[in-house]
Parts: sequence; C-alpha cells; structure tokens
Amino acid sequence: MTAHCHLLPYHLLDVAAVGEQVLRARPELEVDLAEFLGITSAEFRSLFLFGLLLHDLGKMTASFQSLFEAMGLVQIHLPEGVSYSGKTGRHDQLGYDVWKQAQRAAPIFHGTATAKRCFQFYLGIFWGHHGKPVRQEKTVPAHDKLRLTEHDVGCAQAWINDCQIFLGEQPSLHYFSDQSFAERLRQVSWLLAGLGTYCDWVGSDSDIFEYCDQWMPLPDYWREIALPRALKAIAKTEVFEPVTIQPFHGFNSLFSFSPSPLQSYAEQVPVTQTPQLFILEDLTGAGKTEAALVLTHRLLQSGAGRGLYLGLPTMATSNAMFERVAAHYHRMLTGRDGDKPSIVLAHGARELNDRFREAALGTSAADRPYDAKEDEQTASLHCSQWLADSRKKALLAPVGVGTVDQVLLAILPKRHQSLRVLGLYGKVLILDEVHAADDYMLTLLEKLMTLHASQGGSLIMLTATLPLARRQKLVQVWQRVLGQKETPLERTGLDDFPLATAVSYEAGLREERLPCRPGTEKQVAVDFVHSEADCLDRLVRAVEAGQCAVWVRNSVDEAISAYRQLRDQLARPDQCLLFHSRFVLQHRKEREAWVMAHFGKTSTQTERAGKVLIATQVFQESLDVDADVMISDLCLIDDLIQRAGRLHRHTRDASGKPNPSGPDDREPPRLMVHAPKWSSEPDRDWLKDHSPNTQYVYQRPGRIWRTMTYLHETGELRLPEESRRMIEYVYGEDVVIPEALQQAEREYDGKARGSSNQGHFNALDLEKGYTPDSNRAWTEDDVDIGTRLGEESKEVVLVRRARDSYEPYIEASSRAVELSTVKLAGKKRSSGLVTLNEEAREAFIQCYPRAKFSLLVDAETTPYTEVEGWGNPRGDAGNV
Repeated sequence: MTAHCHLLPYHLLDVAAVGEQVLRARPELEVDLAEFLGITSAEFRSLFLFGLLLHDLGKMTASFQSLFEAMGLVQIHLPEGVSYSGKTGRHDQLGYDVWKQAQRAAPIFHGTATAKRCFQFYLGIFWGHHGKPVRQEKTVPAHDKLRLTEHDVGCAQAWINDCQIFLGEQPSLHYFSDQSFAERLRQVSWLLAGLGTYCDWVGSDSDIFEYCDQWMPLPDYWREIALPRALKAIAKTEVFEPVTIQPFHGFNSLFSFSPSPLQSYAEQVPVTQTPQLFILEDLTGAGKTEAALVLTHRLLQSGAGRGLYLGLPTMATSNAMFERVAAHYHRMLTGRDGDKPSIVLAHGARELNDRFREAALGTSAADRPYDAKEDEQTASLHCSQWLADSRKKALLAPVGVGTVDQVLLAILPKRHQSLRVLGLYGKVLILDEVHAADDYMLTLLEKLMTLHASQGGSLIMLTATLPLARRQKLVQVWQRVLGQKETPLERTGLDDFPLATAVSYEAGLREERLPCRPGTEKQVAVDFVHSEADCLDRLVRAVEAGQCAVWVRNSVDEAISAYRQLRDQLARPDQCLLFHSRFVLQHRKEREAWVMAHFGKTSTQTERAGKVLIATQVFQESLDVDADVMISDLCLIDDLIQRAGRLHRHTRDASGKPNPSGPDDREPPRLMVHAPKWSSEPDRDWLKDHSPNTQYVYQRPGRIWRTMTYLHETGELRLPEESRRMIEYVYGEDVVIPEALQQAEREYDGKARGSSNQGHFNALDLEKGYTPDSNRAWTEDDVDIGTRLGEESKEVVLVRRARDSYEPYIEASSRAVELSTVKLAGKKRSSGLVTLNEEAREAFIQCYPRAKFSLLVDAETTPYTEVEGWGNPRGDAGNV
C-alpha cells in the first residue's frame, strides 16, 4: 500500500543513516575530526549521529505539523487555530525552542552553564541545516500554547530519550566544559555544518527513502531500511565516492615531453601529508599547469588529499583548462571499479561523468516550500536547485575546474557556504593567475588559506611575477596557521625569478630559484602606436601578409568598437572574430574553440593565415595560444607581460608552420602598444584623454605611467631576466610618480584600503564558529563576488518567448540554462535589467531549477547579439 507521508522519526533515522554511511565510506574523515576535537572515534560517531537525529527537532511542533492538516496527513491532535509562518518561526529556528523547553522539563544534560552553552552551540550546527546558522533565541513566547504545546515537548523528550537508547549510551558530554574543546569545536563547526546539510539533503531523497507511515521498531527500521538505503543514496551523489590514488611513476610516465625546470621541481620537491603551500612563479608558457598537476599527484599519494579543485580567475577560458586537466586526472585517481572519478567543469557545459551530472534528489508532490513567502524550502528542493548549478557542484566532485570565486564563497556569509567548506575538505586546491587578484580578493584569499590549512588542506598558487610584499604576506598567513614563527623571505633579489616558494610544517619556509624553460626566454621589442586608426591599419597589413594578429583591448566596449571598424576594412570580414567575457556561454565556447583552432599550439599555417582577433583580457588568461602580430592597449606591466607571453609563444617556421623541435624562424617579435604620447610631466588627464575606459578599468594612471616609462626607457620586454625588475619598477613602494597623477593614485590606494577592509567586513569570523554572530549579513547564494575592488557581479540567464511561456535563449537538449548564461559586473550594468515577473520566473524555475540563483531576462529587452555579445548602448566603460 502506498504511504501518504513519511513519519518524522523515520526521516531523522534516514539522515543519521546517511551520516553513518559517510563515516564508513570515509573513515579518515571520522579520524580527522575526532583527533582534532581530542576525543575517540567512537565518541565522535555517537556525538555526530546524535546531532543528526535532532536536526529537525523544530518539526516536532504543532505549528509545523499544521502544514499537513489540509492534506489529512496529521496523526496527532492540533490546537484549534494553530498555523505555521516562517517569518515568526522557521522549523530550523524552532529547534532551539523545543530543545530549551524539553531541557527545562526533564534535562538530559547536567553540567556548568558554560558546558550547556557549548553543547547547545553544537546542536545549533545541525539546526542550521538549511544553509544558514540559526539564532539561538526564543521565537515562541511563553504564553503561546498553540505553536509549541506541552504534548510537543513531551514528544521531543521521548524522542531524545529514544535516541540515547538507540545509540546504546548517552553521548559522552564531559568535554563540553573544556574551553580548548569549545574552541576546536567552533573551528570545525563549519565542516560539521556542511556534513549535516549534506546528510539532510541525501536523507530526503524520496526516490530512495520511500515514504513509510506504518509503525515499526526503530532498530528494525534503522537496520533493515535506513542503512541500506543510505548506502545507495550517497553512491548516487558521488560526493563521497571511493577513489584510489594511482602511483606516481615520474613526469615522463604522464607526459610525452621532457620536464621544464619548474616541472622537475614539482617532480622532486619533498612532500608530506601535512598542509603545504606552494607558490610557483614562472613565465607564461613554462608549463605551470602541468607542474601543478604533478605536484598535486604527489601530494595525493602522500596522503595530503583525495581530490583536487582548480580555480581560475574567470570562466571565460575554462574549457581549455578543463581539457588539460581532463586529459590527465584519470592517471592520478580512479573511481569505483577502476572507472574515472567524476570531474565537473563549473559552468556546467562539460562533465565527463554522466552519473554525477544526473545526481539529483527525488521529489514528491508534497515537496513544495514550507513557506513560499519566506523562501523556506524542503531539503530535496534545495538540493535539486543547488546540484543543478554546476558552479557549486564542481566543488563537491572529486575533481573540479571552476573559478576562484566559488572557493572564496566558502568564507562569505552566503547560504550553503558550509557545503563549499565540505567540498574543500580533502582537496588539493590549485589557484591560477594569483597575480591578477586585487586587494579585496587577496583579503578573502587570506581567510580562505586559514580555513583550508586548518582543515588539513594543501594549496598550490600559480602566478607570474608577484610583488615581494604580496608573496611575503601569503607566506606569513600559512606560517601563522601552522603555528610557525613568521620568517622573512630570503630570495628577494631582482634576479630571483623563476622561483618556487614552499611552506610546510616539517621544513618551514623553502625558496628555490629555478632556471627558465629553454625556449621561453623572450626579448620583445616594443613600439608605441598612438591612434586607433594606425592600429587598425597594422592589423589590415598583417592580414594581407597572411599572418594571424590580435588586438587586446582593455574593455568590452572598446573591443566592440574596434571590431566594427576592422570588419569594414577587411576583404573577408569572416576572418575577424570578437572575443570577450560578455557572451552567453554557448557563444563564448564557440569563440574559444575558434581561437584555439586558429591561434592554438597545433594550428597550421593555413588555419592561421589572415585571421585576426579583437579580444579583451580573457585572451591572456589560461589560453595556450600564439599570435604572429600583437597590439595591446597600454595597461599595467604584469598584464602586459601576460599578453606578450602570447606573442610568438610557440616555435614556428617563417610561414607559421609549427616547428616544435627547432628555432622560431619568424621575424623577432615586436609588441605594439596603443598608448598616449609619453611625457615626463603628464597632466592629470594624460591617460583619461587617451582612453577613458582604461582609466576606468585600472584607476591607476600613475602606475600605468611607470609602465610606459619603463618601456620608453628600455624599448623592450626581456624575460625572464628583467621580470622582477619590471614589477618592482612599477609597483615598488618607493617609486616616484608625477605630481599630476599622484591624486588619482592616492584615491586608488584609499579605495584599495577600503576594499581590503570591506573584505574583512564581508568575510566570516571563522573563530566564532557556525553561528549568526560570525557575520551579521547572511544573504542568499545568488551573487558572485567580483575581482575588482569588491565589485559584485550578477549572473543573467537570457530567455526567449515560447508561446505562453519562456525558454532558455540557447536551445539545447541539456544544460540550456548554463549555455544561455552571461555574467555582468557592476551595479551600473545590471541595474536597468528588465527581469521576468514573479509568475513567469517561478514557472521557468519549475522547468529549470538551475536558474533559481540567477536573474532571468528576456533577450529582446537587452542589447545582446550573437555577433557582439552584450554591448553597452550608453558607451560607458565596460568590464573585460
């Protein structure tokens, strides 16, 4: 006979059974947590299951049970007039009220007031299973006998007693009076909260945990139903899928080419299973990604992790990085029965394991929000929407490729941040292009480093040349977490590049200067071009000469303008492409594929001849591409070095044919820089008069003047010999900036300090533990942090009208929402959006749960086109 509901005790047992099976699947998790807390594994298991068994204590109230009265499902007497409102008392918050009244009537916990508060904090970790910590304060007044009755309290007491009997003994609670235990508990509470949320989600899967409304002894249900189903349920999500670390047999067993000095370092540097930090500084094209994968493999083999996540500065070039990781990861890890473990690309368009892609919880007709006005949803609805979002799911997969934003959200007060903490546990974290981070992101990164190291994680940072002060700060953060004395850097010379920096518990700080990879040394002559017309003329001449050329612009709107003008001057406009970040994913993927086909390492002379690309900064990020001719807008020196790294990156013969084993026979590389005329005494608007957008994007005319001055004096970029000298020439603390530009630099420095302070303000106070006091501004998970001075960005899903409803802008059998998504940075650009009305939005989300966290906009109301992407009709400065 079909059950009409699932009795609450069975759901609580289901969730606890998931927790039991998680600990069985990942015994090292139980050991780590128990050892960290200073208790035995058996004590931890008992305590953990007890928390799960009480996570929905707030559902044992008349007010919550009244939700099901209209369905005829309530099997207890309810007071007349009782109702449920998430605004006055959500069921997760009500857990506190139930516990306090049950304790008052018949306390099970006897100890000091401090110990009681600590134990109550512990239970609050599990009451906050809907993504935010609950405030431990009364929501049901003493005179309110409707929402929480004496009968409710009696039922709760009976359940608590049953749980103690069920567990075989009362969880040992004496350690809650220990102050050091309380501190450790607060530190680990973030991970416990993620585990609790995961267990609740998986234990709510009605496809596996079928409804049961008939009474049976709890031990029988646990043994015969809950545990077997829980094993099946966690296998379905694959978050805790078993992985086997493959033996590391050396670099040459993984790659078909000889290792570079950096890659040899990664192959040989001592590694342990304790938290380790590596900062790898080298030129573009030196093979930093492969070095990081080798180092990750060795860290995994040493016991330092069981998976990896690679965080990129943006998703604009993620497909290429995904391909590089996907080609290698199965040599590092194998899954169940020797299969490849799941790997997920965070924008959702590429996943190499269908099982993980299809993981979603079963829902039933009863799975509607408890309180739609307060957005209080069931666990299965939360999970389906969250797992449908591949940006988030990539963190939970054994192997993920996504943005650094997704990991930084683990230390921000966003709903379900604890799931990101869970996703980071046991991962080796690789962060690419660290030099591109601004003050705001660096502040958050320091918090992330503290969290990750405290969980036993290791971190690999890939970067071009870092300013010395920044490298020192990153090293000191790691040293503090390890409890080590902060020591100054030793390798601080201008010739200390390429460089590998390592910090570990066993060896402390180690720095090693490395030779550069043969063939990556570069001497690039620099010419200045002062007008857009001359830039366009040079591109036309390159096309006529059969070369492939690129103009890297500093803003989207300038790129669109140049693209329009260039197409009008080309005999074959189809040879020209526009590439920036403000395309929907489908069109961005198509452009990335075009760029790789015509500018990639294996591109032939025929494929390259006459091709021209107008791009923004996305061209310099994580793409293994090579241009014959390059123009760059004047920018900061580190960006310019990155761009120049894509000029003659691969060796070719005079015609452009790949020549991997020989010299480059093309004319020596010359970088043309579109810039204002140099002046030893520039006026205040020296840069703004030339390019308002460059001024807007960088806001640092003084440092850009220093960049141009260096190029004016030397006439070249010489890599790697002058790499650090160039960085310090521009960013050094004692450099001289013309008086007319100093005010703008002071304003930028003020904004940077404010941005750093904002990072501290926005970030969670991890030491306070999983509690609302960790940050007063907990928000929904629908905003991404930006990468420039704390600017937030909005994710927009473009839709089109389809008869009486809407559908994604891109038609696709799967992942249509992801493929129709574009990210817009800044309030100016997103403030005027015309979003779908609430009725149309809800109807769309019913069909496409992934869209829950995005703005839905009818494409016809936007300036978006397939050819140019999201332009700016107002003409003000655009993001990259």
